[in-house]
Amino acid sequence: MLVVRGESVIGLITSYDIEGPRPARFAERPQATRREDITVGDIMTEWEDLPTLDWSTVQTARISDLLEIFAGVGVMHLLVVESDERGAEVVRGLISRSRIERQLQGAELLPGISASAIRRTNQNGGRP
Repeated sequence: MLVVRGESVIGLITSYDIEGPRPARFAERPQATRREDITVGDIMTEWEDLPTLDWSTVQTARISDLLEIFAGVGVMHLLVVESDERGAEVVRGLISRSRIERQLQGAELLPGISASAIRRTNQNGGRP
């Protein structure tokens, strides 16, 4: 789920973020008292840390390309963005590694484009 403030995406939170190791690590900190005290902002992946793919890349990518990127970067989700007429990044979609893997059910694919096709938003100078 995208986390939005106003009209800007500020992060992403997934079921893995909620059920995985992040809440437990946060709860171990001295300032945390209970799991109920942990906020979305505490465990979400911030916009600057979200791996993104440009919409034009996704339009020509094969599933094997996406799986190679997932493996190379070590993430579970890729945010798909496109630049609008002012140059601001607009979110076009979200690709889930686990959903692709479930739908393929073990089909073997050949690698395609490299993980260098992926970028982190903070390398591109900011938020959408």
